[in-house]
Amino acid sequence: MKILDASQTAARLPYQTLADSIREVALARSSGRLRAPPRLVLPLSEGGVLLVMPASDLEISITKLVTVHPQNPGRGLPTIQGEVVVMDATTGERLGLLD
Repeated sequence: MKILDASQTAARLPYQTLADSIREVALARSSGRLRAPPRLVLPLSEGGVLLVMPASDLEISITKLVTVHPQNPGRGLPTIQGEVVVMDATTGERLGLLD
């Protein structure tokens, strides 16, 4: 399994590639090839929130986990933190972790 930190993820995903991928995902979702339920929103302490966003097609499954903590800048931490876990949809094998 590959683990990429934020800078490695950004370096491997130029803006145009990201924009093209977002367009492809939107088309796949509208055609029914991609399954993605509404995101789960879990309130946390001090106004924070945990967002869980799973999605899958026939090949790849992903889960995006994001936390938003408005008080974090005062702690020297980012307001938004998250990761994406990428798995093989057939076997469940974890293929990568993206920050």
